[in-house]
Amino acid sequence: MTTSSQRDYYEFMAYSSEGLLLRYEPYAAWFEPGSTVLDVGCGRGEFLDLLARRGVRGVGVDADPDMVAAATESEFVAHRADAFEFLGDHEDAYDGVFAAHLIEHLPAGRMVDLVQAMARALRPGGRLLLVTPNPHNLSMHLNEFWTDLQHVRFYTPEIVRWVVHEAGLRDITIGENPLYQSGPTIDTTPLSPVAVPVAAHDSASSTTLRDKVRTRMVPPSMRGRVGHLQQQTETLAQELQRTKDAVIRLTEIVAGFFPPAEFFVTGIR
Repeated sequence: MTTSSQRDYYEFMAYSSEGLLLRYEPYAAWFEPGSTVLDVGCGRGEFLDLLARRGVRGVGVDADPDMVAAATESEFVAHRADAFEFLGDHEDAYDGVFAAHLIEHLPAGRMVDLVQAMARALRPGGRLLLVTPNPHNLSMHLNEFWTDLQHVRFYTPEIVRWVVHEAGLRDITIGENPLYQSGPTIDTTPLSPVAVPVAAHDSASSTTLRDKVRTRMVPPSMRGRVGHLQQQTETLAQELQRTKDAVIRLTEIVAGFFPPAEFFVTGIR
């Protein structure tokens, strides 16, 4: 299959560099100033920019010539090369290796091979950080993941953790990025309890003077009806509270289908 470059695709889909800079900023914090980090699939160089701001020497590699051109136009160090070949030529070379939204472009066998090659490119004590779409997000499944012709399959956090472990890394951490949301906006603010009115027959300690005066002003022939109305009001308030509780539970269930749309796995060689 022949398509135009990923750079053209990014521009057509209006994927802004500003958005990626904001989203990827937390990942840059995993790498120490003064270290050297390889960004595999560096694209236009957004993560290289974040590394530079942090005082980290970033090196990019990407197979797309237009993407590499965009990175070098911004004066970042980026190489046009096949990731497997580049990694094979640079074993034990980097303090960190980063790859965002790359492994989902590969079938399982090649993904495993790539992770192992990235692990070998680390110096002892170096960190690998992988970012990929979150399969637990329903909106990703129904729409967003399939807007890229190069996407092959999802990988779960558990299987990525296993592959990183099998590559020989330790101190493995899994997390989600709350800066990337996909799906409906769900308000999970707790609802206030329903106030149940005080009945006329409640204890004197809970009945105000105004309630007593109003009770005395009601003709005896109407007091039964008033009491019945107050009981109905209490029942209605209780039903409303149960409805609110059900809404809260339903909101929690729905929100569970839309966690952050990307997750990361990181480990140390």
